[in-house]
Amino acid sequence: MFNLAKNKASDTAALQSLRIGEGPAFEQAITRLYGACRSGTIAWLGKHGARHEEAEDVFQEALLALLRKLRSDPDFDGAPDAYLFGAACFIWQKICRKKGRELQVMEAWKYAQAFEPRYLPEIERPMEAAALVSELLSELSDDCRAILLDFYVEKSSLEEIAQKHGFKNKDVAKQSKYRCMERLKNLAKKKGDHLNT
Repeated sequence: MFNLAKNKASDTAALQSLRIGEGPAFEQAITRLYGACRSGTIAWLGKHGARHEEAEDVFQEALLALLRKLRSDPDFDGAPDAYLFGAACFIWQKICRKKGRELQVMEAWKYAQAFEPRYLPEIERPMEAAALVSELLSELSDDCRAILLDFYVEKSSLEEIAQKHGFKNKDVAKQSKYRCMERLKNLAKKKGDHLNT
């Protein structure tokens, strides 16, 4: 969906620059993050009922949430774009609940329902599940994250995914989606095991 960095090394450099919070490297990383994430996030928010001004505000809040996360968690090495998008979804749902709007349980995280209960033993509320799935998504490869978001969020068909990602046919796309979902489930299981220890 988004692509802040072209490889893990540049991802790590971007994270370090964002952690510093000042100087030319920070400004460059923020500019790249804006370019990679702003329009897609705002478009998603618009599809889910946000007026343009609201979407801009939510994006800014999500960006601040990412910066707080980077400064408070020196071990965080997930994809900043995925974390920012997840934070924006979380913030928007919170706003909608506060205003009494009905927003169906986070379309972006529908596939959280695919987890068997044992994978998320202590995560019972949808908001907590959405936050956890956002964190888990940031730990997937860019390709896997894009395939899952295309299928579950953008509602792309397997044929569309095959074409977009250069797969031979929809069967290959289906196998790739399945493998990526299994990786996500395994990450969730490990996280659940860690929560219970």
